[in-house]
Amino acid sequence: MITIGLLSLVLCVAVTVVVLLFARTGMPRRVFIWLSWIPSTALLMEFLFSDSLTNSLSYLAIVIPLLTCVASLTFTLIGAALIASERQHRERHTDLLWATVIASIPGALLAGYLVFAFVTYLIHKGA
Repeated sequence: MITIGLLSLVLCVAVTVVVLLFARTGMPRRVFIWLSWIPSTALLMEFLFSDSLTNSLSYLAIVIPLLTCVASLTFTLIGAALIASERQHRERHTDLLWATVIASIPGALLAGYLVFAFVTYLIHKGA
């Protein structure tokens, strides 16, 4: 469990550093839009290759989708910060908003699954 937490922390820092390094070029909005597809594409690829991942990694196969969801939540926070900064400058931000929504899909799926699992647990515990 500590390993997953440490990997999640390293992943969050790495994603933030990559976005900040590319933002130094003067176009953080465009870079974020380019990079926002990574979590959704990674989750799709993990779904497509889930059988081979499960066969080779066994129980550790869940770590990769969890890290993808953590990266998605990090991208969502970065996108929200960019939208907030553009609101102060009164610029249009519809493309940035859509990029943030696309980046948040894996995190939203994880949140939905956690709610479903918790409700299912409560139903079975009470029965």
